[in-house]
Amino acid sequence: MTWDLHAAGLDVMGDGDVADAVARVTQERRARVEVVGDGIRVVASHPAVVSAGFDEQDERLGRSLQ
Repeated sequence: MTWDLHAAGLDVMGDGDVADAVARVTQERRARVEVVGDGIRVVASHPAVVSAGFDEQDERLGRSLQ
């Protein structure tokens, strides 16, 4: 996911403080998107983790029954 904000500079905003604030918001959004992306990757890997855990327990149960 990405958001694109119009490039803001002194020629666009007319105020250096406002342009700086817009730049900081843009950086924070990128950082938040990275955090959300990491969360999505963890959730997406969950079925594989559960399946591996089930296979391990199934193997242990099979050995204990022998």
